[in-house]
Amino acid sequence: MKEDKKKKKVVWQTERELTRSEARWFTDHPKVAGMTTKSGIVVNPNVPKGQQREAVVRNEQIRGLLRSGQVPRPTFPVTPAQVGLGYPGTIQDLRETIVGRMASGDPSAGGRQRQMPAPVPTSAQRAYWRRLRKLLEGGE
Repeated sequence: MKEDKKKKKVVWQTERELTRSEARWFTDHPKVAGMTTKSGIVVNPNVPKGQQREAVVRNEQIRGLLRSGQVPRPTFPVTPAQVGLGYPGTIQDLRETIVGRMASGDPSAGGRQRQMPAPVPTSAQRAYWRRLRKLLEGGE
């Protein structure tokens, strides 16, 4: 995960208000806590304020950052057990979910989420997160 010596300022997405159609979408998809859109992060209105909501926002910020091209995207392998959890989307989406949950300290990363079981990270996945965190903190 080598980066240019010039430090680039990371642009983080911020939370924004839901549109009516997004509110309806969350009603139809109650297991989804939040999502990253082109115009910001939206959080399911049923997610309580406080630490849990902050974890959802941080998770989505990391996912948005990974998709933005500002940092290297994860390429680590995922386990059959992780794929078997039934997360929607591609394997790349699952990789970014795993990193986002580690980054946010999301309680679901430890398997306590009620909606969907957590993908327990492998050592390679944790190593990617450590390198990314060091990069974000200004290290090499």
